[in-house]
Amino acid sequence: MLVFAAFFLLPLVFVAIVSAWNYNEYEMLPAFSFRGYSDTFEGCITGLPELCTILKTYAKTVKLCFLTWAITLVVGFTVAYFSPFISVRKPGRSRCRCSVRFRFGPRT
Repeated sequence: MLVFAAFFLLPLVFVAIVSAWNYNEYEMLPAFSFRGYSDTFEGCITGLPELCTILKTYAKTVKLCFLTWAITLVVGFTVAYFSPFISVRKPGRSRCRCSVRFRFGPRT
């Protein structure tokens, strides 16, 4: 849990804090401002029903996310469903396909 906090949550908090800072042409100023967000979405509302570039990018990202999820869902469930039926063992062979075999109990 500590590793998760150190390498995921802490950087995420820093990004959220810095994203609300003010900026000018060459530096970021540690003052609370939503100017970065307002500059990013500037002109998107007035240009409706045509989407601006940032909203087109968000829409394409969401579309690709759902497409990837659907393909992974179909392939994953298909493989998981049929994998028990195609697991054929030859007599005398263990189920483990690794190079190191462990024997438990007395050797015969």
